[in-house]
Amino acid sequence: HEHAISMYDVALHYGEPWLVMEHLPSRSLAQVMNAVDTLPPYIVAQIGANVADALTAAHAAGIVHRDVKPGNILIAERGEISGVVKISDFGIARVKGDNDPSGVIIGTPAYFAPEVARGNDPTEASDVFSLGATLYTAIEGQPPFGFEADSIALLHRVARAEIIMPTNTGP
Repeated sequence: HEHAISMYDVALHYGEPWLVMEHLPSRSLAQVMNAVDTLPPYIVAQIGANVADALTAAHAAGIVHRDVKPGNILIAERGEISGVVKISDFGIARVKGDNDPSGVIIGTPAYFAPEVARGNDPTEASDVFSLGATLYTAIEGQPPFGFEADSIALLHRVARAEIIMPTNTGP
């Protein structure tokens, strides 16, 4: 998809899989957010539309990303493709129905859907929630569940769906 980093191959190196992906001269949305506190809603909406389009294609192919977050959204910064948005890092993605039997939660808790924090398997819906949490972060300057050094406390806040009410949404 034009808004997803292309995966070309998987190579094994000393028994470990390595993904061979498209190179995109870019900064992640997380890096952009380190430079500015918030982004205007109209820019965030465009980023969201591009990523949602790519996720729709992934979901139609049966793939659940499982780690949608600002660090995995790339914004091209050079040449003719400057400003192009692509979702990356399908490293922990799974084919729908092919969930990890270990029961270990994988991903970034600040962007989890509450049901994932409660131990349910990630789904297309949880990817959409994570995209919403990412866009919330870009507008509000913090994740919807806030910042928490204690990851267990954060996971409990997410599981209880204790979202901080937004203040920068505008009229």
